[in-house]
Amino acid sequence: MVLCLIPALLEQPWAAIAALPISGWITFVWYGSIVTIVAFAFMSAGAKRCSGYTIAAFAGIIPISSTLFSVTILKESISMYQAAGCVLVVFATLIISYQKKAD
Repeated sequence: MVLCLIPALLEQPWAAIAALPISGWITFVWYGSIVTIVAFAFMSAGAKRCSGYTIAAFAGIIPISSTLFSVTILKESISMYQAAGCVLVVFATLIISYQKKAD
């Protein structure tokens, strides 16, 4: 966390931070603390109950679901490299699931 502060301070964001309205601060606090902490707590609690294969599969699917949500909900475009990366992640997840069945 401290290492992230060094480049952030070099950008000198003071003017933008000072101009942030109260709704921006509420959003910042909400996503920065509550959403992140709750998601991390749920992920940690789930990781205690699952095998390494299952955790790896879910961790691999997170970027794909984020990409699909951004394309479908936010109407963002996806490059061929991103699509190829999603395909590779799906194949890797399938390989992990097949290896789990073989064990």
